[in-house]
Amino acid sequence: MLKDLCKVHDLIRVQVEVDDWEKAVNQGIQLLEAADFVEDGYGHAIIEDTKEHGPYYVICPGVAMPHARPEAGVKANGISIMTLKNPVNFGNPDNDPVHIVISLAATDNVTHLEMMQDVVTMLSSEENINKIKEADTADKILALL
Repeated sequence: MLKDLCKVHDLIRVQVEVDDWEKAVNQGIQLLEAADFVEDGYGHAIIEDTKEHGPYYVICPGVAMPHARPEAGVKANGISIMTLKNPVNFGNPDNDPVHIVISLAATDNVTHLEMMQDVVTMLSSEENINKIKEADTADKILALL
């Protein structure tokens, strides 16, 4: 599922330059907006939620999976994957700095859990995480999906 979404809609970027976590979130969400998976304002909802509840979506060392509730502007299920040229801190002392940003849009809780399970499977080994982090092309990341 993830591979098809990313390949068809060109939703993988490597070595993206950002200054902070907010820009990282916005860059990932802009990919989803361009593919018409989310409405304008979805990224803002994630940023506001992060400011209120913290970076709960930094799921393991070096990996963030920003997302918001479906009613925040999800039109269709989608995912974007970005690697950062220079890692940034999201405010999670256990898992910062973040090198990989996987932005998620899910229309319902069941799909949300299925997509997260696919991501967790992809990130199940440190070797895969390192391959994603070091990838210099989108195709190298697609091969891991």
